[in-house]
Amino acid sequence: MALLHFLGKNSDKTPPNDTVIQLGGQDIIVEIRRNSRAKRLSLKLDGKTGKVVMVLPPRVPQREGMAFLARQEDWVLRQLEGLPQAVPFEPGHIIPYRGRDVLICHDTARRYGVEIRNEREIWVAGPQEHLERRLRDHCKKLAREEVLARAPDMAAGIGCKAGRITIRDQKTRWGSCSANGDMSFNWRLILAPEAVLHYVVAHEVAHLIERNHSPRFWKLVGEIDPQMKKSREWLRSHGMRLQRIG
Repeated sequence: MALLHFLGKNSDKTPPNDTVIQLGGQDIIVEIRRNSRAKRLSLKLDGKTGKVVMVLPPRVPQREGMAFLARQEDWVLRQLEGLPQAVPFEPGHIIPYRGRDVLICHDTARRYGVEIRNEREIWVAGPQEHLERRLRDHCKKLAREEVLARAPDMAAGIGCKAGRITIRDQKTRWGSCSANGDMSFNWRLILAPEAVLHYVVAHEVAHLIERNHSPRFWKLVGEIDPQMKKSREWLRSHGMRLQRIG
């Protein structure tokens, strides 16, 4: 069994359920979650934060979870090795934007606005301290516009009506559809190619009729978006990178 070195909390800013351990010579943040419905202990990697998430059933002690984590050392290290580098919204960094890589630039001569120049640069105006928020707000606004341009028509095409549309910052989901037809989408979809955003909207619209992922559901998604398979593969290959942006 691998040896775990517990380093304790990172700092006063570290969430209370986070523990720092040393595994394979690396300092790794482990988020410990209790789940009353979990039937077994499990581990997963949070692609957005880079944390290892340990899910504990009600009666499983934390020490048993840590022993399990030690036995899974090779798996954990492989997952972390394959994690794309986090890219913050800062000048000089390259990010995907509508499926094309662009360079973040800061325009100090203007007070407001975000614009694409030369198809390869995204310029954010205003003070440096507002750049991250302004770029994120811009992406959320554009994502909402793109979803609203698709969801109502797609829903009408299958004899349904789309509910309220919201844009959020989900950790793992690209979209969701509630029982009353309200739909939520991840703002990072605007970083993906247009066809991928189109597919995710079609996916959630199909849930207005089919609430599960049965063969009937996938048939309906394919009828709404004939290119769904290609977009699904793109998300599987590149989705983790998108979660590490911003």
